[in-house]
Amino acid sequence: MRKLAIAFSLLLLLGVGGYFGLKAYAENYANVQIDALFAGLRSNGITATHGAVTVDPLRRALSIPDVRISVPEPNATTLAIGEVKAEGLALADGRLSAGRIALSALDYEGPELTMRLFPASYRVPELSIENVSGPLAPPPAGSGNAALLAVLKSIAADKIAVPAAKVVNTIGTDPALRTEYDYTDITLYGLADGLISAASVGRTSYVTQSSAAAGAATVKGAIGGFSARGVDLAAHLIVFGTVPPPDDSFRQLYDRMAFDALTVETGDGGRQTVGSAVTTGFAMRPLVVSAPELSRLVETWTADQAANRTPTPAEVQTLLATVAGVVDGTRVDGVELRDFAVSAPKTPDVRMAMLRFGPLQDGRLATFALEQVDIAAADGAPPGKIGRIAINGLRPADMLRRAGELAQDPGAASRPDSALALLRLVEGIELAAIEFAPDKTADGLVKLDVFHLSWLPSGGLLPTRIAGTLRLEGPISELDAQEPFALMAAAGATRASLELDLGAAWNEAERSVTVSPLHARVPGAFSAAGSVRLGDVDKEVFSDAPAPALAAAGTATFRGADFTLIDEGIYELKLKQVAEEQGATPDAVRDLVGGIAEMMAQEVVTERPELEPATKAILDFLQAPKGKLAVKLTPRGEQPVLDLLDTAVGNPAALLEAVDIEATATR
Repeated sequence: MRKLAIAFSLLLLLGVGGYFGLKAYAENYANVQIDALFAGLRSNGITATHGAVTVDPLRRALSIPDVRISVPEPNATTLAIGEVKAEGLALADGRLSAGRIALSALDYEGPELTMRLFPASYRVPELSIENVSGPLAPPPAGSGNAALLAVLKSIAADKIAVPAAKVVNTIGTDPALRTEYDYTDITLYGLADGLISAASVGRTSYVTQSSAAAGAATVKGAIGGFSARGVDLAAHLIVFGTVPPPDDSFRQLYDRMAFDALTVETGDGGRQTVGSAVTTGFAMRPLVVSAPELSRLVETWTADQAANRTPTPAEVQTLLATVAGVVDGTRVDGVELRDFAVSAPKTPDVRMAMLRFGPLQDGRLATFALEQVDIAAADGAPPGKIGRIAINGLRPADMLRRAGELAQDPGAASRPDSALALLRLVEGIELAAIEFAPDKTADGLVKLDVFHLSWLPSGGLLPTRIAGTLRLEGPISELDAQEPFALMAAAGATRASLELDLGAAWNEAERSVTVSPLHARVPGAFSAAGSVRLGDVDKEVFSDAPAPALAAAGTATFRGADFTLIDEGIYELKLKQVAEEQGATPDAVRDLVGGIAEMMAQEVVTERPELEPATKAILDFLQAPKGKLAVKLTPRGEQPVLDLLDTAVGNPAALLEAVDIEATATR
């Protein structure tokens, strides 16, 4: 029995001694490997230190306390980690893996981690990584920021979790702006090859404060939740210039981003809320301006605002041109905000069901639209509604550049060619289902059923195609000083409608322009429609220089026109008005008008006998209300358009010599 006890004691002693021997060996080996890794960092100009490494061989666990890493300028960064713990360590094929890594007391000071434009600090009490692996060998000496990209693309992990984090961003030296963020429940899934497959964040709150020089304003806000798919961290480093880009091609930063329950509160009592915001297909090219340069421009602008200094026109143009370059280098499939609300003291509350825009590509924003906007009643005025407002074919980068040019030369805005140049920056406008009161005393709401105006830019001063539609209804009291609305109001009408349609298109192969439709209608008054045809219209008409465009316009010829006029009551109302003014009957006034028209017709027929059928049709139209008159104009020989316009202004009667006229009247 005594021998058995001695043997057991010897085995226990050997086991314990073996464990501690193995532990000492493992710790020595770990120290050597980790020292080599940190030496590799130092060979890249990075200061890197750590405390004594401890190892638990049975659990394949490792602990590194007091990690300190410092990166020099131009991207000065310090990183401190209280302790790094790893469990389930394994080494295979030159890669080190761990079942779990936990970091505590992580403090970061340096460029913010998204665009890396401004100084930031990060405080993370806890961070855990599950099923992570990476290369054991340090990055090559002298590889600089490229090492960061190489390391990032070589690390893989199933999950990264941060229960809470505090981030502070500053802009300006005072700082002019300071924003403090508090994040909860940050989780990243599927890190591989520099790409995060999915990410989510719980609630985020933030406070932005401006310095006293910048107005001492405070803005508070919160985000109920955030999620993302396809977050390319490697692309971020390339796009924002952290590492040199191999080329200038677009790199997708996010497949999809979604925010929920956004709120913003300003110190003056204003409040904005957004139910949800989703962005898809967000991509950028490497910045045409480096991140430090962009940061410098923004900081200079912020400092100017804080000092109440007005930037020079040249500074404004430089900033706008820089932002335009960023917009040109951005591609977005779509952005959609839902359930948007704005409230502020002494202003009506506004609610909007949706704001959407996109796609943005090659500097062109296909659509920017607001839908279902409700404006609350305020100051005695009734509420307003907007069904839809949309701007199509917008070119925001070119607009910024144009604004910069006008800052340098404000007088250019008044030149005709400058105004026409705006047609190249937008391709169309849509308004629908809009209701509003012109003022508090208005007799009912103005209702805009639809307004649509679109055009196809030619690259020159004039578009090659244009189309427009208007359907409007409103209180006639707003228009009762103008015909035909004054006649309708005198007859007792309280509301009036207006319909307009316009279209024009250039046919390059035929060198022609067709203006059709031309339609105007005031229900209860009249309806007019027509079309105009022009020939010999060369592409030089659409030149971006006024002189050649005007010269080419001089060769355009009139090819014909058709017009139709329908009396829906305007004639009868006018006869009644004149009769009341003259103390006569409407029939007597009509006979007088007919007699005068007949004398004029006889003079025309004397000069142009072939026009007798047309003059007879016009006289028939004037015989009684509610008639329809159709007129066809055909040029007599070649008629330059500009010559006809000059004639119309100087001697309208002479137009009869330039055209043949056919007319018919019906009821």
